[in-house]
Amino acid sequence: MICVSIAPKNMKEARSLLIKAGELADVVEIRVENIVDLDIEHLLFQPRPDVIITNRPSIPTKSGSEKKRIALLYKAIKAGAEYVDIERTAGKIVVSDIVRFASQCKTQVIISYHNFSHTSSEDILDVYIRLKAARPHIIKLVTYANKIYDNLRIFNLLQTAIKGHYRMSCFCMGEKGEISRILAPRFGGYITYCSLDEGDETAPGQIPVKKLLDVYNYRSINEQTKIFGLVGNPVSHSRGIYIHNKYFKQNNLNAVYVNFLADDFGNFFSAYSKYLQGLSVTIPHKEKATRLMESRSYEAEATGSVNTIIKEADSFKGYNTDALAAVLIFEKLLNGKSVAVLGTGGTARSAIYAAKKCGASVHIFGRDLKKANMLALNFECEYSPFDEIQKIKFMDVIINTTPVGMEPDSDASPIPQNLLNKEMLVVDFVYTPEITKLLSDAHQCGCQIIPGTKIFETQAKLQQELFKSVI
Repeated sequence: MICVSIAPKNMKEARSLLIKAGELADVVEIRVENIVDLDIEHLLFQPRPDVIITNRPSIPTKSGSEKKRIALLYKAIKAGAEYVDIERTAGKIVVSDIVRFASQCKTQVIISYHNFSHTSSEDILDVYIRLKAARPHIIKLVTYANKIYDNLRIFNLLQTAIKGHYRMSCFCMGEKGEISRILAPRFGGYITYCSLDEGDETAPGQIPVKKLLDVYNYRSINEQTKIFGLVGNPVSHSRGIYIHNKYFKQNNLNAVYVNFLADDFGNFFSAYSKYLQGLSVTIPHKEKATRLMESRSYEAEATGSVNTIIKEADSFKGYNTDALAAVLIFEKLLNGKSVAVLGTGGTARSAIYAAKKCGASVHIFGRDLKKANMLALNFECEYSPFDEIQKIKFMDVIINTTPVGMEPDSDASPIPQNLLNKEMLVVDFVYTPEITKLLSDAHQCGCQIIPGTKIFETQAKLQQELFKSVI
């Protein structure tokens, strides 16, 4: 069930937002604590969408104010609210009384718990047991994700609730907890809370409702949905969630693609692999991913870099669709050319492999001389430190595989414009923005350019064929 949470400041705004949110959501949570002219009967006047009335103080209240706050929930029940939310901290007697009264009035009570600092398996299990003991209609347990693994604790708790036949809303706040909001129905979550628009969040990590519906196809996610995603750091810039989820929807595939913000690939893969059907891999994990695969495609083996992982039977196989895409794009452009590759990471390996396969000679420029030397030995080409970047003036082709120029640092370029000339072909693997500072400088100099979007879209189509094969 989708709940849009709104926090209006006055009655006029409340009624307006309520109608707007109701057009997109199954239920609307109205945070009434900041409504200066609150009239609960008028607020709940029909016609309107189903609502959750929440009256949550931002700071601890005095006993008199607390009584007024709870009294307002009783008033909302009498006025016909479909749901009211009460915190566990209100106390056992208060919660029991409101559950009993609400049941007589056909209102459902959500008992809630929030931890805005962390997630702990032991703590949330204990809290869950305590919430369950209050016998509410719905349990809401929300914590903050400091690590991506915190989401797994939430998924495990959701599945515990399902076994006990309890309806539960359970997810993590924060950027690293975003996936728990999207994947909630995959693990049995009852309600996902989201914002009406970007910037209107009532809690950290809320996703705009239209993005949840239109990008992630949220209403199609169920317990059989296959999970795919992008693992890397950063990941928020990626267009993968838009391209792959659209592909799943157009082809009626029961799958979802999400971003996994992970600092360590090995730990991430060990923890999440049993839930995954496939992955895209981005910086800085492409080389580490290669070493952990049980089998690898020819291109992955040749480059020592994996950007796509597919679960085949009970094992995972690594592919390199970056390299395949680059070969398709470069095959008629690089034969006999001298190519400068900027960077020494996993993407550089794909670019070097593709350039040599297309008949070019390659010169690597890198800040990490040890890695540059290793790549030069592996691919039988030359290398130089970045300090000697002036040498690229004599190259036919420049390929940037570094993240320099990626949003939000889109004013940066890996090389000065005066090293470019109109005879060059300039390629940038960075695709956000589509025209990077490097490509803009190259275009001004009359160079032929290939944007990263072309490489990304070509490799994404190759990934989609692999994804489709295991759904």
